[in-house]
Amino acid sequence: MKERIQLATNSYGKWKVPKDFTPGREVLIGFSRKNGHAYLIAGKYEIHGHFIFKKTFFREFCEKSCEPLIFIRFKDISPSDLLEIESLIKRSEGIRESSCINYCLITIFTALGIRIESEGRNIVNLEDCLLSILEFGASRNGKRQVVEIYKAVDWDLRQILNHFNLLEKRFEGTHLISRFLGRVFFFHRKSHRLFYQRIKNHYSLPLLRIDQ
Repeated sequence: MKERIQLATNSYGKWKVPKDFTPGREVLIGFSRKNGHAYLIAGKYEIHGHFIFKKTFFREFCEKSCEPLIFIRFKDISPSDLLEIESLIKRSEGIRESSCINYCLITIFTALGIRIESEGRNIVNLEDCLLSILEFGASRNGKRQVVEIYKAVDWDLRQILNHFNLLEKRFEGTHLISRFLGRVFFFHRKSHRLFYQRIKNHYSLPLLRIDQ
């Protein structure tokens, strides 16, 4: 494998982080231990997706932010990179016509040109994302992108994947209900449909499935 999972040992509030972690200057994709949800840390923002209505909201990233079980850290991020991705986040608040992991991947690709390599496979959940980046790494505008993967607890890869697979099964019924309600509200208003269609056309990428 190209990459390995490291154990984070330093503390930043509720977080376990590497020694050189700099709050407000990081770009990360985290996976919640509580519900398996993927969310994005980008500079001063922490971005989550609304479960039912497929919208996003952002808030300040701080010591009280909920720690993920595992996170992907993108290295060599410049101040201008942070301004670019923060600007995109502010412009696109409320837009998430995709799964939470796809939202994170689309955002870092659109803002910074960073792509998790997958050898043509679809990335639709945490396991796809994690195994792809461990095996194939990431790229930025065609060149290798340095990444680091950290875990907050001393579990091996199989334990981590089993944990998230169990969460996925536990929330399967809730996912079905949320998708049904999302479809109902989506088709209920013409303006809503047109709004998301414009976003879908703008952010579609061949690698990512946006109908999840």
